[in-house]
Amino acid sequence: LKSLPVLRKANNALLNALVDCVEANIYSPNDEILRPGEQLKGVLLVSRGEVEVFKGSQVERKLQRFDRFAEASLFIRTVCENLVKSKTFCEIFLLPSEDFQRVV
Repeated sequence: LKSLPVLRKANNALLNALVDCVEANIYSPNDEILRPGEQLKGVLLVSRGEVEVFKGSQVERKLQRFDRFAEASLFIRTVCENLVKSKTFCEIFLLPSEDFQRVV
């Protein structure tokens, strides 16, 4: 969680409270993690594996260990603009925005 700029200076008590809110998800290769138009539930943190973010049919961005996606969703309700798919087996952590707002 300390990789998130907003939490770089957070104390251990806050980080521990947020860790309790994190949801772990496992994805197989080519699984859709997020679809365009889908409501973002919070920030995604890549723990293992490789994720691709598509704009149309083109890979716009590749995410690997410690990368994050949809940080703005912690502060504002928004929808996903891209297709997000696992390229390999992945473990992705979700920090739900509702939990973030409640704890912070």
